[in-house]
Amino acid sequence: MFKFRQLFQRRLDEEELFAVSWKIPSRLDIEIKESDGEYVAKIVSFKNDNVVTQAKTGQELVEMVNDALYSYLDIPSAYKERIGFFMPPESVREELKIKIPAKYLNTKVGLVKA
Repeated sequence: MFKFRQLFQRRLDEEELFAVSWKIPSRLDIEIKESDGEYVAKIVSFKNDNVVTQAKTGQELVEMVNDALYSYLDIPSAYKERIGFFMPPESVREELKIKIPAKYLNTKVGLVKA
């Protein structure tokens, strides 16, 4: 049976996937600050560019950082799952679910490819 969403799904091109995967850094350093009850993250891995996002929770912030990264690098969303996402180390993940602890604010937090 033909599904409606198949009309709009982008087919994965293996050569393009290989090419865009080279854009992804092996490590992503972010700096987190708190402002007006929300968290703001700047990807400091790109020294000369301002790649910034914000969120209300730590968990949401990780998602937004990944979204900002893929947008900045102009990588189609169809390739996100195949390339992977950046996550904080497991020891940090539990702490980030609701509120980002003060020890992670205003310092670099390294995210690794999951």
